[in-house]
Amino acid sequence: MQEERPGRLRRFNDWLITGHNAAIPLVEELLALPVAEWEAWLTAHPDAWTVHVFQGLVQAAEDDPAQALAMTDFVVRHADSITAPPEADFALAWMRGEAWKARAEALRSAGDHAGALAAQERSDAIFREHPQPRTNVRPTKADQRRAEELIEKYGWHHWRDKG
Repeated sequence: MQEERPGRLRRFNDWLITGHNAAIPLVEELLALPVAEWEAWLTAHPDAWTVHVFQGLVQAAEDDPAQALAMTDFVVRHADSITAPPEADFALAWMRGEAWKARAEALRSAGDHAGALAAQERSDAIFREHPQPRTNVRPTKADQRRAEELIEKYGWHHWRDKG
């Protein structure tokens, strides 16, 4: 099992970087089109059915309130059709939760409070099912003991001194 972890992490890292770099021009190309052409564009670009592209659209919606309704509508209609490798399942869930959260904000800004509430509840349900790791939580004593064991086992003493 230990042998698999570095491979899994490396695959995730490769997926993250490669996908991000490939998504940038796709997001730019899609957003340059009129909204009415987005569906046809997506159909013609199977390489755009990625977490990276749809996360890029979520971020674009957050940065462009004038287009947020159209962008978030597009993203949430397709979010459940996106797939990711097993090592990135949490990124897929995170994108879906963020998409519904952005949809809620867009609906709230447009004055559709009932729709915003429903979208926020959907986002909350996704995040409850797939909680994000919290970085502001102090490690437990067991976490600290396990870290010390790994430092000793793998000779990572230089990491202890940097922490």
